[in-house]
Amino acid sequence: MGSRSLTIPAKRAPWWSRPPELNGKPLPPAWHMPRPEQETGPACLRAVRLEADVAWVTDPDGTGPRSRQLMFLHYGLAPTHAQPLKKYGRRTGRTGVDQRERLQWVERIRAAAAPTRDDPAVLPPAVPGQLPLFPVRRMLSIDVCRRILQRPLAGYPELVEQTAAFAADTGISKAMQRKLHEMLRLALAVRDADGDDLVDELVLDDLPNYGRSVRAILLWTQMLRPLPEPREPERPQRSRTSRSTRHVWAPRPVTPRSCTQCGSWFAAKMKTTCEPCSSFARTRRNSTASTAACDRCRRVGLPLADGHCRGCRWHVAIHGPGDITRYGTQLWLGSPVPAPTSLRQSEMPPPTSRRPVSEHLMAPGQERLFELRRDWSSVAALERHDLPAPTDSAQLLLADLDSVTKQEMWSTFVASKTRRTLAVLVSWLGADAPLLESDIRALVDNRPLQFSGRQVTQFLETRGLLIPDPEFRRDAQQKRLEAELAALPATIAQELSVWIKAVRGEGKWKHAGRSYQSIARYWHVLDPVLKKWLADGLESLREITQDDIKRAIATRKGTLARSIHIVLRNVFRALRQEGVIFRDPTRGALDVQDVT
Repeated sequence: MGSRSLTIPAKRAPWWSRPPELNGKPLPPAWHMPRPEQETGPACLRAVRLEADVAWVTDPDGTGPRSRQLMFLHYGLAPTHAQPLKKYGRRTGRTGVDQRERLQWVERIRAAAAPTRDDPAVLPPAVPGQLPLFPVRRMLSIDVCRRILQRPLAGYPELVEQTAAFAADTGISKAMQRKLHEMLRLALAVRDADGDDLVDELVLDDLPNYGRSVRAILLWTQMLRPLPEPREPERPQRSRTSRSTRHVWAPRPVTPRSCTQCGSWFAAKMKTTCEPCSSFARTRRNSTASTAACDRCRRVGLPLADGHCRGCRWHVAIHGPGDITRYGTQLWLGSPVPAPTSLRQSEMPPPTSRRPVSEHLMAPGQERLFELRRDWSSVAALERHDLPAPTDSAQLLLADLDSVTKQEMWSTFVASKTRRTLAVLVSWLGADAPLLESDIRALVDNRPLQFSGRQVTQFLETRGLLIPDPEFRRDAQQKRLEAELAALPATIAQELSVWIKAVRGEGKWKHAGRSYQSIARYWHVLDPVLKKWLADGLESLREITQDDIKRAIATRKGTLARSIHIVLRNVFRALRQEGVIFRDPTRGALDVQDVT
């Protein structure tokens, strides 16, 4: 952003308002000098704030330079200060590059330009005056408030004003006021969803936070319908005036509600589950049963017996095994009406799983027509109950893995990741035929934080159920040498390939060869000599003479010269052994004493 200014001469100001002078010349004011920590001058900073240039603030490099309004400077009249765009350390207390500064004026402009956030599917308003059949509790959260953040609500402006007065009396911060605005918005949205003109006090129990403060504000604005009898507080406090008297609180009212596990209707004060479900969740040792997803209704976090929750087991016991393929359950009445038993020790046979077996099972001895890399993205996102039903051999293999994890005392984190990886593989491909190591790598690469490939690979390899991937198991130095050879001319690359094969012991004379790591050290010495020969126009190693060998050795001294002599002798001896050249140019060219 460019910076221009124009000074208009005016009547000389009094001495007390004049700028400081140095050698008879006035100094420029401090607000006119660019700050060393900023890349933008003060005049441009003023222009950005006055014109609300959000595009330049968010992306100064992509937006480009801008023109600004011409300014008049008059000594004696203090102009507005050029405030920096970011004031680090004033809000978050952090130091260094990890600071975060909220540009509130940028956020306000963006919020005004953003589309209206009013999801009609969240708390839809009902017809005013409509009576509900029975009271319903709602699961309210901050995410629900964000989806109705710009919904027009009757009485909300009055509540905002009352919140400011409440903050002045109690001394709460602005951040706390914003939290109260969100809770008040939720309360008014529930009021409109119930078709009521006042907020019922029972709605405050569904708010995630600050129920007492919201109640005080609603009472002050006369928008709350209190309960007919005072409620017993959750934490009654002892009276400070007299210790001899004891206040008797009114009992909590019994209200109808729905069980969070089976969905049956019952009446209670505070319980969220009916008595049959509570007894179903307890095992013989009076401990809490493990929870998971039901195989029939697919609901998560429920206590199970043979893979099914209590509601599904009772429904199948009443309506017959044919209803195992359906999702819904019959609505029941819980206590105090006589309710079904826990069914954990029921004589009803466990419902058979309705998950089908995978259509992609690998048959033993089946050959592949061509190589293809599997795409596991859609399978990796499935939950356990959405995977195909494992075969008998797959279940035995998973049981074997569980016994290994217990015997070797694997950590819970590693054991769960390994079992999930193997469960996805065997449920989709089966366990009758060996699995490809490339399939395991493809699954792990899709979601590396959820799957573990090393333990699964070792487990399957010890049981003969793994087809190794030669490309993946190649030595890293071998891949590097192949890349180096690919960059050379074809003739020289073919000759050096013969040398590598001979050194590895795979030439005419079979012997214990060197490792790729050792050959890579030879290549490190040979590479600069080879580049010098290629720069001189070398087309084949057959063109190398003793003079070329001597000149290559003469470029270094001491140990380095000895290394060049040893590597070149190794290369040309191997090429002569394999019949690529007929004469070794390093033979008789130099002695070790001459090299040193």
